[in-house]
Amino acid sequence: MLTYWTPRKPAAVVSNFFLPNHPEKYLERFGLRSHFRFVVDSAQFGYKKPNQRIFLHAIERAGLSIDDASRVLFVGDRNDLDILPARKIGMKVLHFNRSRSRGAVERAASDVPVIHDWADFR
Repeated sequence: MLTYWTPRKPAAVVSNFFLPNHPEKYLERFGLRSHFRFVVDSAQFGYKKPNQRIFLHAIERAGLSIDDASRVLFVGDRNDLDILPARKIGMKVLHFNRSRSRGAVERAASDVPVIHDWADFR
């Protein structure tokens, strides 16, 4: 999925994590960092999802304004932390539903597109 999308569209990571810089370190460790333009790390930034400040910061880091939110596709696996707050500020959303591997997962609204595997993201 990343090999397919990296040359086509810029991507970033917005992560809730309790240790600063660790999301970026994990991406580097697994050879994935080069696929993402930037990483917004909640422990470093000071706000966690679902706080809208973290989403607005990501939009700003992408060189966009809140008026451009509809140009952003936010892919998230949690309805409460990802889908609802991203959608509230006007982002397009895609629910990565992990119920096949994680058991019970709260479903997003019926009008939210869903994938169950990264291979579906095309």
